Amino acid sequence: MTTTGSCDDCGAPDARVALGDATLCDRCADRRVAEFTGWPELGAPPPPIHLLGPDGVEHELRYRLWRAPTGICAELEEAGVAPGEGFHYAVLGDHDADVAELLALVRSTAEHEVGRQYLERSDLDGTWQVADTDVAGRFVWNDEGHGDPHRVVVDGRTLSWEQFGRAFAPFEGCQFRVEIGDRFDDRRPDAEILAFPTRREDVGQPALGPDASAAVDVEQLRRALAEFERSLRDAGASASSVRTTIDRAAAFVDYLAGETPAPRASASLPDADVDRARRWAQQRNDRLPERAIGQIRYEVDIAGQAVTMYECRPPWRPEYGPEWTRFPIVRFRYTKTRREWTTYWRDRNSKFHRYDPIPPSLDLQDLIDAVETDRSGIFWG
Repeated sequence: MTTTGSCDDCGAPDARVALGDATLCDRCADRRVAEFTGWPELGAPPPPIHLLGPDGVEHELRYRLWRAPTGICAELEEAGVAPGEGFHYAVLGDHDADVAELLALVRSTAEHEVGRQYLERSDLDGTWQVADTDVAGRFVWNDEGHGDPHRVVVDGRTLSWEQFGRAFAPFEGCQFRVEIGDRFDDRRPDAEILAFPTRREDVGQPALGPDASAAVDVEQLRRALAEFERSLRDAGASASSVRTTIDRAAAFVDYLAGETPAPRASASLPDADVDRARRWAQQRNDRLPERAIGQIRYEVDIAGQAVTMYECRPPWRPEYGPEWTRFPIVRFRYTKTRREWTTYWRDRNSKFHRYDPIPPSLDLQDLIDAVETDRSGIFWG
């Protein structure tokens, strides 16, 4: 849960995390979570970056790095603007994700998006109009009211619903399709949710007071979830997007109540791609020379939004038991919002990193073929 104020532990301003009845800065919250869960501290975020927009205006974006119950969050937020306005990009990774990789991903996204312009001024009346045939942005809460619950931020610029509607004036008679996505670019192959401490005593320190459920009407929040789900459906969100959003909201309410959230089931992968991955493993097994049969086999695991190929070998000493050893070879991750597959290679510590020489593709078979013919030795040694 995010909030504002001074950190109860160190006094730093802009404390944005609530753990139980404590308001904490990102670093102090991370320290408490690390003590409670055993995960390593994330460390301080990098210094701000400065990006030029197509209009020549420079934008300062500041990193935010913090651990949520659902994973590690890396964000870039524009400085010097009102809350909710300006550019804002976020990436969500596993609890054991490579932090440097997440920071690089969110920077790459920011550089790409700040460097393009979705809206331009009309030559006729000076109003904003869609520059091409697509536009991307985000919804923010409208504190001013006037009947509209949200405003729209495009190109880091806040628009009213009326301004946003006028931006499509040149497209009278055209068809359109609206796609709603999570505010985080979710890069997790799995969706493990951690239970965080709701009391100081949970990490072996003197209690500060009641847990979050005493300060927040958790039952009222749970009742509101049904209305929230209806509002998402009425707004035209896809069924999978609604389910994902409601699952995360329900997990967060459980977290506020001091309960251990149930793991969220990841959205399913395309059936055709899952079949391709399994056929790939079978084809490699079928091609094994006779001398290698019984000494090596290939398996594919499907977990969350990822497909991982394993090379398996039998135990080389009887005392090690009958279980075969599994070595991950390559992982393909699926980004549902873009319907796109990305290739990841494994380092010696069994951590996966994006493999840039193979570009993302809408077709998993393209990546499989590229890995099969790769001559770098990074996959097959």
